[in-house]
This record gives sequence, structure tokens and C-alpha cells, in this order.
Amino acid sequence: MTRPSPVQGRRWATVACLTALVLAVALLLLWPRMTARPGPAPAASNASGLPWSSGAAGGDGAGFAAWRGRPLDNATTWPDRATWHQISHPDLHGAVSSTPDGVMLSLGLAMLPDPANGASFAECATGAYDHHYRTYGLELVRLGRAASVVRLGWEANGDWYSWSIGSDVANYRACFRRQVAAIRSTNPQVRIDWNMNKDSHMDVSVAEAYPGDDVVDIVGVDFYDMSPAYPDRLRWYLDYRRTQRGGPRGLGAWLAFAKAHGKPLSVPEWGTAPSDMGGGDHAAYVHAMHDFFRDHAADIAYETYFNIGPGFQLWPSTVHPRSAAAYRERF
Repeated sequence: MTRPSPVQGRRWATVACLTALVLAVALLLLWPRMTARPGPAPAASNASGLPWSSGAAGGDGAGFAAWRGRPLDNATTWPDRATWHQISHPDLHGAVSSTPDGVMLSLGLAMLPDPANGASFAECATGAYDHHYRTYGLELVRLGRAASVVRLGWEANGDWYSWSIGSDVANYRACFRRQVAAIRSTNPQVRIDWNMNKDSHMDVSVAEAYPGDDVVDIVGVDFYDMSPAYPDRLRWYLDYRRTQRGGPRGLGAWLAFAKAHGKPLSVPEWGTAPSDMGGGDHAAYVHAMHDFFRDHAADIAYETYFNIGPGFQLWPSTVHPRSAAAYRERF
């Protein structure tokens, strides 16, 4: 057998390397679809006509619904939280009563006043704040919103709220459990959403902060187009199953975490992000989010587009026209 020349050998090696690279990229692009096992999409019983609960956060929900051409199934809002009185009386400024009947309400509920003014997870764990959360449960019943979803201490794995977990994981879990028990004692219809942020700022895995299946009804993640952003499908696939310190980070990893605990996944806040926060006009991100909800509709509790503020909102004005067009096309 004739042996190849050194030049031919180098050429063959180059071709082999390029072929392997192409195959690796193709596998990377197809891997999520090859390995995903989406459940059958449930019948669309929502007002939107979509097989999952789809909503928006923002002042004019009816206007947003008319713009997108579908009614909203849910709405996310945040009552005031500067004092214990504001926390335990969520409708002081219409955060609850302003949501139309027939629209499922998702409420961001502070675990501590913001700013904390001396309140702490450790003191909460003793039951010192239970009465505030019993009152909160009663208020939801009185307002006819007993069956609302409560996002207790949303984004606690970040570092921007007074209830950020930091390194105080044990006291956080104990506090969360106490507050859930207090709310449920006066409002057993409430559903508790353990709602974290995509990018964790804790020194340990966000999974270590999970307070227990008995006090969580829904696992939620706020999943904006930043940290990282998704300008194309390749970046989406690279991040899809990504973990962070052993806990979930990519949206596929968050879905797997929720399913491992027997819980549906929510995405209570998602949307484009301003360019100065690392986002941009990335229609690929909007398409990817839609396809994720469609493919896993049976496992989605609800999703809510964050239509608030420049760089995030798609209507009535936007700095992201391609993303807005993609949203209207797909949603």
C-alpha cells in the first residue's frame, strides 16, 4: 500500500478536523431537540387559545392583549413592600383589585420589608412575622383572589432585594416555610411559586435554597434576554442545559429541576432587555421562548411577558421592533 505524502497527510488531517467540527456543531444544534421529551400539548382551554397560560406584566393589559391579538390568561404585579403594613395589605394602591376578573393573578410578595430596617430571616424563622402573612392570606380571600399565585420572595438568589439569600441559606428556608404556613392557614387556595432568577448571585447552588416540595406548588424562574443574551439559536442551545454551581441556569435545566420535584415550571418574568444591560433586539430569543412554551406546554404553569419600561416593553412603543414583530407573530 502506498503511503501518503506528508502534504497529503496534513490535508487529510485538516479535512478530518473540519468534518469533526461540523458534526460537533450539528450535534450541538440538534441535541436539545433530540433529547427533549415534550409531553403532549393540552387542549387550549385558556382565554388566549394557547395550550399554556400566557400573560403580561404592565399597566394596560387590555391594550397589550389587543395589540398581540389574544386575550391575557394571567397578569403579574407587585404590591408595595416598604413596611409590614404594605406587605400584609396588598391592595393599598390597587395591585390586586385592578386586575380584571378572569385573569389569573401572580403576586410578587416580599419576605422582608424593602429596605429591611432590621428585619431578618433569622427573626422570621422564629415566627415573629407570621401574623403579617396570615393577614395577607385573609386579604386575598376578602378581595376574591384566594386562588392567586404568590411569588414569595421572588429573585431571592439575586443581590438586589432585602430578602436576598446570600449565604444565609438555612434561615431563608426556615423563613420561607413559616411564611407559607402562615398564608395557607388563612387561605388554603393560594398557590406558592418559588421564583428565582436565571443568573444566581449566591456562593452556593440555588438548589440548596429550595425550601421543600411540601411548601412549593410551582417552580419559577425569571428569564430575560441577558446574562447571557440570545442573539441566535446557537447561543440559546449552548445555554439551554447549563448549570451554575451545580444548580439550574439554562431554561432546560430549570425545567428539569422543576420536573425532578414534580412541579410545573413558571416563567413569571421574561422579555427583551436594554442593550446597556447586555440585551438587544433579538427576535431569535422570542422565537426560542415561544417554541419552549409550545413544546413543553403540559409542564408550564404560566408565562408572563415583562412589558414595562424602555428596553423591555414591546408595546405601545419599543426599541426592539424585530422582537416585537416576532412576539406578535408567535404569541
